[in-house]
Amino acid sequence: MSPDWQVDYDSYNWVKLNPHDSQTKELVQQYFSWTGTDRDGRKFTEGKIFK
Repeated sequence: MSPDWQVDYDSYNWVKLNPHDSQTKELVQQYFSWTGTDRDGRKFTEGKIFK
């Protein structure tokens, strides 16, 4: 990864997702459908599709 892209890398908690885990599947489904909340309870506010 380019050092220019790593400016805020340490401020995130990176976790590899397990595609077979039911919680991961539910989380990804919520993100793709713009519904649900994140682990802090915040609702998804906006989604856009660019065609």
